[in-house]
Amino acid sequence: MTERGEEAAEAIHEVCSYIMTSIDILSPLVSEERSGGQQQTIGHAMQLLSIASELLAPISIQPGNSTPRLADESQMSDTHDFVVSDEEDDTPQSPEDKLSAIAGSIEAVSIGAEGLLSSFPGDIPTRLRRAAALLGPGAADVGGVDLIEDKAELIDRLRSIRGQLQALQPELDGELDPDCCRRLDSVVRQLENPTTTLDVSEVPVFWALSHSTITAVMFAAGLPEAASFTCVRMAHSKVLFDKAETIRADGCEYRLLRGGLYSRGLNLNGEAGRGRADLFVPEWGRVCIPSVTGLWTGHGSAVAATVAGVFAWGSNKRSKLSFPEKEGIISSPRLVGRLDVVRAVIMDESTFLQTPTHWRATGANEHGQLAVGHRDPVREPERVVGSETITDVVSDCGTAFAWTETGDILGAGSNDNEQLGVTAGDDVTVFSPVNLPPNTSVVRIVEGEDATFFFTADRRCLVCGNNRKAKLGLPRASVVVPPTALPFAVDDVVFNKFTTVFLCDGKLMAVGDNSYRELPSTARELTAPTELPLPWDAVQIILGCKCLFVQRDDGQWFARGDNSFGQLGVGSIASPVTTLAPVALDNVRWVHSASSMTLFMTADGLYRAGIRIDGEIGEEDWVNMPRVPVQTAPAPDLHFTQSPRLNLVRQVEDMPRSPRTPRSPRRRSSSGIRRE
Repeated sequence: MTERGEEAAEAIHEVCSYIMTSIDILSPLVSEERSGGQQQTIGHAMQLLSIASELLAPISIQPGNSTPRLADESQMSDTHDFVVSDEEDDTPQSPEDKLSAIAGSIEAVSIGAEGLLSSFPGDIPTRLRRAAALLGPGAADVGGVDLIEDKAELIDRLRSIRGQLQALQPELDGELDPDCCRRLDSVVRQLENPTTTLDVSEVPVFWALSHSTITAVMFAAGLPEAASFTCVRMAHSKVLFDKAETIRADGCEYRLLRGGLYSRGLNLNGEAGRGRADLFVPEWGRVCIPSVTGLWTGHGSAVAATVAGVFAWGSNKRSKLSFPEKEGIISSPRLVGRLDVVRAVIMDESTFLQTPTHWRATGANEHGQLAVGHRDPVREPERVVGSETITDVVSDCGTAFAWTETGDILGAGSNDNEQLGVTAGDDVTVFSPVNLPPNTSVVRIVEGEDATFFFTADRRCLVCGNNRKAKLGLPRASVVVPPTALPFAVDDVVFNKFTTVFLCDGKLMAVGDNSYRELPSTARELTAPTELPLPWDAVQIILGCKCLFVQRDDGQWFARGDNSFGQLGVGSIASPVTTLAPVALDNVRWVHSASSMTLFMTADGLYRAGIRIDGEIGEEDWVNMPRVPVQTAPAPDLHFTQSPRLNLVRQVEDMPRSPRTPRSPRRRSSSGIRRE
């Protein structure tokens, strides 16, 4: 036979083996109760597969052979003995007795090697027993069963049996079922060349699984992406998963596929919901909760509405998830209650839940910012007073604001610097009207400890609150009240207790205190908005505590300002740093700036620059103070969220999603999706 002919014959042999595997799968289905149409289809399929096998068998060649032969022939072994026991027996055996003895040997092998075969995909013992059943109605008793623990020994035994069948074929006048030989061939080939495949005996069950379940199984098994092309069902599951809507919040990603929730990414506060302590979870995996109908995330936490109630996980700062405050991080989803929630707004220290008729809130409430009518701590969702007409809520830094169905703005919480813009006292425990000019349509609100910025759709910005350092962009005054419009258009803003940076038509404009030279200006105080020059194109800035972090368009971070504790991570503790110095760390994804310490998150983990001050700083502390960021573990009593940032280049993944309020272009305090 020519070389090409041998290749073709070997390929046909492989096809015959696949046909036998398909018959193995279909055989148990014949005896199951099914509808007439299904049963008839299975029967026809088996008939067609058997016919195809008979037609192809005469021209098939096993790998390594150069002579075409029937598929029930083999070069597996030259051992042709038919020994049933160790005792000599001179009585001639009929072909039927020999078949029965061989069938018994096959069954004995399937039992003796069951432990060994458990490590191979597919139910091989069952396939061997089916091969034995094809030899006749009964198998001879071979006496004791030998335990087979060595793969080479098992292969030799099967080859011996295969050789016995080959030697017996002339005595049977064509009565030997060739399917038995093909099954043995298939088992030996799998033992010699094991592959990572699906358990073929489970394919009918696997095919009936939902796409979400198949996706979960693939991720749980750690299968590579290429495994999704194993079959059409898996490929379709992957396509659906890749097309599923993705929510991104503070470096963590979520996807919802037909009720199944998946996550990956930053996990500093347990926000991945996978029960893992890893700071970063790189691979997708299933979040174990009932079928999800809505998901909302933000500030290191997540809330999900499911068919079995509302679940939450992540940062539980100030009991904002309704769990005891001592449990600061919830790494696996927990049931909050059987509430009918249509939306959740998650903030740093509080969570607001919208039901079909009203709102509920939980978390920090020392200033009455939950608007529940008092200032006591709220440890489980409590009804917000007068919330029947409220459509949206935002809360931060001891204050809260709400939108009503008519577009009015209401405020509650701390008002010691008139930052609420309401006519009331220091603490407001129920939502009260904000004194905005008539016909002002507010689409976004940015809150701080002592000031508030109201943005309108036409890029107007109204401010109120503390203005002692002229940080609101208006002439210096102790406070600004009621909310007053700035004389220039504003696209975005970031501010702290002393300084403000505006984004106006692509330009950075700063105002306020500059004692530590955190702003690129020689003035110690900017009393009017002043343009900030940068030496290169930047993509975002973070206004820290008396310092400034800037990310260049190539990803490198730079810092300037107060560096008394080495918190800038620029290689020294000289302070202040008066130029933009590069941070001594690559691939920074996330920055959190505190008074004496900065945390940087990279793909390698969490890094710290500076020190955390819990008491007096000794001389040894100063000597050992790190000059560059060092890898560290998160403290259990700290909750990490990225410091307020100003995006200079808007990217699609940074844009918020607010499916229930398409009229509002303002940035959401928490991202979410809802399946109605």
